[in-house]
Amino acid sequence: MTENYLRLKALGIRPHRCVNHGVTTSMYYRDPDGNQVELLVDNFATAAEGQAYMRRRSAKDKNPVGVACDPEELVARVGAGLQVGDLVGIND
Repeated sequence: MTENYLRLKALGIRPHRCVNHGVTTSMYYRDPDGNQVELLVDNFATAAEGQAYMRRRSAKDKNPVGVACDPEELVARVGAGLQVGDLVGIND
């Protein structure tokens, strides 16, 4: 995901929103017609792990939709060794 972010940034294309949803981390862009395009990465190695995570989440979660994240900070953390699996709960 960070490679695509950097490639698009170099072309002057920036996401209007970046969200860690728990099971995925997404960057949302707008195409020239204003349509939203979502580029995402799964935060779990398998679907079963993602499903188990979703079952553990509760209505008490402060933000069940996800937590906004800074794409520049995400790129820096990945560059420092953050693995995709470590994205789960990164903003909890």
